[in-house]
Amino acid sequence: MPILPNYDWSAVTRQLLETGYALLPNALTPVDCAGLITGYEDESAFRKTINMAQHRFGLGEYKYF
Repeated sequence: MPILPNYDWSAVTRQLLETGYALLPNALTPVDCAGLITGYEDESAFRKTINMAQHRFGLGEYKYF
């Protein structure tokens, strides 16, 4: 499991509250990212897949671990 760099969690919290998201540079290594990309096709890794168009949320899908 990757270890997160030492972020300023107060600043991260503020950004989440102000914008709804926060950037965490270097949270994942390129190897971690590649694993997530290749693992996306493994349906057994996810509990649910959401088809956004079905719910009129736009195009695409997302999955819950």
